[in-house]
Amino acid sequence: MTSTARAHGPVRAGLRSVADLFPQRADLRAMARNPRRDLLAGVTVAIVALPLALAFGAASGLGAAAGIVTAIVAGFIAAVFGGSNLQVSGPTGAMTVVLVPIVHQFGPTGVLMVGLMAGVALVVMAFARLGRYVGYLPAPVIEGVTAGIAVVNALQQGPAPLGVSGGGHDRRGEK
Repeated sequence: MTSTARAHGPVRAGLRSVADLFPQRADLRAMARNPRRDLLAGVTVAIVALPLALAFGAASGLGAAAGIVTAIVAGFIAAVFGGSNLQVSGPTGAMTVVLVPIVHQFGPTGVLMVGLMAGVALVVMAFARLGRYVGYLPAPVIEGVTAGIAVVNALQQGPAPLGVSGGGHDRRGEK
């Protein structure tokens, strides 16, 4: 085998990996056979995701438009890099717990930086195949974290519907 043939092997493998991220001909044929089903599924997801995206964008302090843009961008990224043809993705309530303090302290640029850092961390964990260890987490731990997020979310958003201020701090956390 020549050195050029050996050099092209990893390139071809890399191109095949990238090609696997996109729909194959069989997938496109299946979509063409019954587009109504895919359209109805998309509308159903949009009906659920749109109000959630608006609410989480507003709750995070960045505004409803930021929630919609995030839902669209995250949906596209998940569709391209996700591991399932049937997955639904979008903003979650747990992220408001993380983003509210960041928005208050660093503004929108802080959210962008945290998002990039989280993305890099997820890619590193994926390459290290750390996802297989999630199954070892006990159910009470997962339930406790979820309940804690709900409590923090309620405390962060509680003043808004009551019409009171949230503690008198400005963006930087100063009185």
